[in-house]
Amino acid sequence: MNITILTGHLTRDVTLKYPHESAIGETAIAVTEGYGNNKKTMFIDISLFGKTAENANKLIAKGSKVLIEGRLDFSQWVSQAGVKMSKHTLKVDKFEILDVKEQVSTQEPVQEHPQTQQ
Repeated sequence: MNITILTGHLTRDVTLKYPHESAIGETAIAVTEGYGNNKKTMFIDISLFGKTAENANKLIAKGSKVLIEGRLDFSQWVSQAGVKMSKHTLKVDKFEILDVKEQVSTQEPVQEHPQTQQ
C-alpha cells in the first residue's frame, strides 16, 4: 500500500502547467519532526493534478500550513552532465488547509459563478 499523509508548510507558491488539457501544480512542503537538538526538517516536492492543482493555486501560498495525502513516486534521470539523479515526489490526492497565510489574501478573488445583471 502506498499512502502518505504529511503536515507542514509550503516552501513556495504552487506553479501551474498545462501540458495537456489538465493542470499540473508543483510546489514543496517542509515537514518538521522532533524537539530541541533532535529537531529536523525534510523538504519534499509535491505534485497536484487537475482541479486539485487549480484549487491549491487559488487557495494556498508559500508558508501556508497544509495536511496532504497522496502517493510517493520515485523518479530517476540522467542530468546533462551525465550524472544519475533521483528523487521522491508526493503525488497529492487530497489537501486540507490548516491555516491561510497573508500572501493568499493579496491575490485576485476568483468568482466561479458570476451573476448576470438583468
